[in-house]
Amino acid sequence: MKLAYTISASPTRFAAVAQGRDLASSIRHLAGLGYAGVELAIRDPAQVSLDAIVEAAAQVGVTVPAIGTGQAYLEEG
Repeated sequence: MKLAYTISASPTRFAAVAQGRDLASSIRHLAGLGYAGVELAIRDPAQVSLDAIVEAAAQVGVTVPAIGTGQAYLEEG
């Protein structure tokens, strides 16, 4: 079983997380790959739709076990 994969809500200077689609598309894609959860790397929460994330995760049956904010520190100090 694949537990979780980290996806980013915004571009990042490092390749530790996946980015390139909107969060809902990424959630659906990772569920299709067999992941049970998605961890969200969020730099600016004002740019993220909580409702869209909850809906996308519920539609495909994955959880969001973690939300990380480290990008804000890395990018903005």
